[in-house]
Amino acid sequence: MNSCVFAELKKKKEIEDLLAEGKKTWGAYLGIVHRPAPQNAFCVGIKKGVKTAVERNKLRRRLKEALKKKISDVRICCEFIVIARKEAACLNFKELETELFSTMKKAGLT
Repeated sequence: MNSCVFAELKKKKEIEDLLAEGKKTWGAYLGIVHRPAPQNAFCVGIKKGVKTAVERNKLRRRLKEALKKKISDVRICCEFIVIARKEAACLNFKELETELFSTMKKAGLT
């Protein structure tokens, strides 16, 4: 179990670098891009297909809440981005949480 604290990636340059250099893993509704880093950090991104700001923000809040539950199980120091496809907006919280956990496991983060 990783005792490091996670920060949120906010700078555009950091996010672009991670997207260019990171390892990509996709599930049915979510994708994770990650790479080893000295400091733990994460970001949540939503694909452009989610039409309204209300839907995008709701999906972003749900993903961040699900991440809070699982973030302590991340085994390696890394930076990662969780990317939601437009179809993820139709999932309820429990389904979204299950999809996030299985995608994190597939990526080797837990």
